[in-house]
Amino acid sequence: MLAPAAQFLEALPLPANARILVGLSGGADSCALLHFLSVFFGPDRLVALHVNHGIRGEEALRDEVFAKSFAESLNVSFFCHRSDVPSLVNATGDSPEDAARKVRYRALEEVATAHNCTHVALAHHGDDFVETFFLNLARGSGSRGLSSIPAIRPLGNVTVIRPFLGVSRKEIEEYCTCHHLEYVTDSTNLSDDYARNKLRHHVLPVMHEISPAFSKKLREAADSLSEDDRYLTSLAKREYSSRLEGDTLLAADLFSLPPPISSRILKLYLTDMGLPFNRAIYVSVKTLFDPGHSPSGTVTLPGGRILTRRYDHLFPGQEALPPLSPLEISLEKDGTHHLTPDLSLVVTHRPFPGPAFCSPSTIYIRPQTGTVLVRPRQSGDEWMGPNGKKSLKRLFIDRKIPKAERERIPVLETGGRVICVYLLGPSFPERVDNIGQPAICLDFVKTMEDI
Repeated sequence: MLAPAAQFLEALPLPANARILVGLSGGADSCALLHFLSVFFGPDRLVALHVNHGIRGEEALRDEVFAKSFAESLNVSFFCHRSDVPSLVNATGDSPEDAARKVRYRALEEVATAHNCTHVALAHHGDDFVETFFLNLARGSGSRGLSSIPAIRPLGNVTVIRPFLGVSRKEIEEYCTCHHLEYVTDSTNLSDDYARNKLRHHVLPVMHEISPAFSKKLREAADSLSEDDRYLTSLAKREYSSRLEGDTLLAADLFSLPPPISSRILKLYLTDMGLPFNRAIYVSVKTLFDPGHSPSGTVTLPGGRILTRRYDHLFPGQEALPPLSPLEISLEKDGTHHLTPDLSLVVTHRPFPGPAFCSPSTIYIRPQTGTVLVRPRQSGDEWMGPNGKKSLKRLFIDRKIPKAERERIPVLETGGRVICVYLLGPSFPERVDNIGQPAICLDFVKTMEDI
């Protein structure tokens, strides 16, 4: 049963004894995946992560409890990440689906890295592949988007794998029945409030009526588009390397190349510069280099960054978002505080889970009373590490934080002393060392759109 998944794993060049983080929602797909992988690799090589998005109240807590119990029944290590997606939606204007996705992938990458997992296994299956194709088609995606869901892709320093892409939802449910696997059902999957559900309930059944082999044919078309995209991207990469000069791009004649090549070159450049890319950006940048256009000009990108044309070259601009404004907050109760248009601070009181759960953006400090001031750095600010005090200016330089971004990094101060700095962590006296010790979790959440 699920032979395509076994064939996928057998062909996968996994390092010996590689550890795998498995996304576990508690639904049929992810429960089947965790069980399948525990049989294939053994439970000792697996870690399960459940993400509670804070969207469905008691039902979300039910799913969290079930996922923990299910993982433990298979002797698989279990971790949970909680987030406040509704607050992020209010702050960013993202759809609940997009905001939840960003939170989920960020958690997967951080937990995988913390637990030395080289791969992240997700339970997307063949039906998901078809639905994603149609969603991307509706958004006007090119060949990359119409290639739908990749079976293997990088995620930071780890690799995402999707062993179930070759099997259907029906086959997965049959697997659960055969192995007597219990699972929970997300009530939002039954609602037409989400675009994916509308496709699933209304569009795809019609397509299968027209052609019973519809899913197979669509997968073949998507694979063909993926091959085209890989070839065109390889051509674009060769041309790109000859045009890149430091952090500038020689672009005087870039748009005389065929659009499938010039658009990919621009996307490669913007991605390397940490900037977003879409069709509208391509058109705007192309306009900068139209015949008769001034030899200088700018394009403002989503999030406030700019691109600048200076004669024959394109330069990445400086951060155009407003600076961090001082904000006085209380750390005595849980809550979400929006610091800048692209950064929120989620405060949660919880026992310290251990150093493995700490990161530059998830910081644990000792409980605090009263209020703290969240502000940008000031001249003379010092941060105390295990080896003594050091100026924030020097630390930011050592961390290679761009100068334009340094004034937007939150510094938490109380009583005239720095207790915590985003990206650096807690000042040494505020550190929490013992697992289970009362603590405050400061989760700095980026809210700009993923690139």
